[in-house]
Amino acid sequence: MHSNGVKSFVDRIRLRQTDNPQGHTSLPIVCVRWVLCAITIYLAGCEQSPVPSIDEPPPIEQASPPPGTTPAQPQRLVLSPQMVEEVGILVEPVKRGTFQNFRDYPGTVKPIESQLAEISTLVQGRVSKVFVKLGDEVKEGEELALLYSHELGLAQSTYLRAIAELSLAEKAFARGKYLLTQKVISQAKYLQRQGEWVVKAAAVQEAQERLRLLGMSDSQIQDLKSTHKFQSYLAIQAPFSGRIIHYSISRGEVVEPGTNLFTIANLKKVWVVANIPEIDISSIREGKTVTIRVASFPNERFTGTIVIAGDVLDSSTRTLMVRVEVNNEHLKLKPEMYASVRVYFDHDPQALTVPTLAVQRHQGSSFVFVKHDANHFELRPVILGTEDIEETKILSGLAEGEFVVTAGAFALKAQAIKQEVSIPRL
Repeated sequence: MHSNGVKSFVDRIRLRQTDNPQGHTSLPIVCVRWVLCAITIYLAGCEQSPVPSIDEPPPIEQASPPPGTTPAQPQRLVLSPQMVEEVGILVEPVKRGTFQNFRDYPGTVKPIESQLAEISTLVQGRVSKVFVKLGDEVKEGEELALLYSHELGLAQSTYLRAIAELSLAEKAFARGKYLLTQKVISQAKYLQRQGEWVVKAAAVQEAQERLRLLGMSDSQIQDLKSTHKFQSYLAIQAPFSGRIIHYSISRGEVVEPGTNLFTIANLKKVWVVANIPEIDISSIREGKTVTIRVASFPNERFTGTIVIAGDVLDSSTRTLMVRVEVNNEHLKLKPEMYASVRVYFDHDPQALTVPTLAVQRHQGSSFVFVKHDANHFELRPVILGTEDIEETKILSGLAEGEFVVTAGAFALKAQAIKQEVSIPRL
């Protein structure tokens, strides 16, 4: 279009030169020649380099996607049938239904105080034998260790001597009663013998209590009384059935009264002690059922009952201490384990949920993969609500009935990161 207009302009100039043979032109000859030269150069350039059309943009080179998986659209992946089979993709629908809201609070596993015993001795002695070791299960009355104690031997000797003296005093008192009836002795002599009998009986009682204080049982004291054979050895016995959780004794060691030798705990039931913030105290009551989780068993839940709710807040943390009793028959919960106490509150009857396995995270974003057909999967950002081991509540980003990837979702996430697919946020 531009070349035709220029040619028409040149023709008009030439015609004017023809019409004025005497050289009386409207433009000087020199100027006309320079104009014709410039136009000729311009036309030569137009013929060699055509001007691109505005309606036709230059082509853009596109990088060929890696074999097997290509992003079809932003935030979408296309997988080959072979890769779908290799990844093992499974999908589940987004469901709408009742979801129980809850909150988690930190806690610690503790032995129940009434089922915890710190065993010590009340007598000085040397450890002669040790029958158990750390972690052993023991029965009530089972011997844990044997001590040799000179003090215990003296106490037994004192008890046997007191019994012998009491026997003599009883006989003298009985004889005095008979002699008083026969008017052989005076009333004063009879009362004297009676007083001696009472004193000897008190001495026996004192010696017997001393033996109990030193750790001898009533059956052992009865055996000592009947056989008159005292032993300087003291058996340390378990007060109830449980497990040895602390052990600080060795053979040949001399122990002092009050030294903690063993700690026994019955761990078939334990406490989980948790701290509840002040704002949530209204939802806590004794007898309420809660769920316990520990890091050692992430896929297992333990059921417990709140047995003690404190009456006083911690002034520094503004929290209330509660104790949850949990059955621990398999002894999976160990004292001092960190735990999470899950307290359930109200129900949401119209909650959207997906399997927790479907939810993926990357750089602070939460998303799922929505299946469109056998090979197309959309990376969809979501806003999460309460999250459980099995189900997660969805606040935004999905609709009921859509299918999300569960098994294989992590593999899709790896492919998306590899291909640098952008992950938007809601």
